[in-house]
Amino acid sequence: MLELTSTSLADTPPIEVTLGRVLYHPEAVMLGIEPTEDLAPVLLAARSATQQVTGQEGVTTSGPGDWVPHMTLCYSTANQPAKPLIDAIGLTIGHCTVTIDTMTLVVQWGPERQWAWQPMGEVHIGR
Repeated sequence: MLELTSTSLADTPPIEVTLGRVLYHPEAVMLGIEPTEDLAPVLLAARSATQQVTGQEGVTTSGPGDWVPHMTLCYSTANQPAKPLIDAIGLTIGHCTVTIDTMTLVVQWGPERQWAWQPMGEVHIGR
């Protein structure tokens, strides 16, 4: 998968994106990554490699428009009201520009909320 993804992303330059919008989910607090469409080559390369290696498309979302690139800040391990978190953090933080130049392939072991992520390798975008 690493070789296929590396080949797919060889001509894609590193991608500059912005973090800032806070996303709340019942199980996590995240920062949205925008513009979403700039990360499409990364998503397409990962999906293509998954399909070629496993023979299956994989399930990330119900459609490309449903994919929400994000950076997870924390997970919730208990039922709790969201309002105190939203009041404390708000809907945005100061915007931060970052460059995405690496994609990491991980194996996600274990059931939800007990995940252990094992990095298997990296693809350097544009190299």
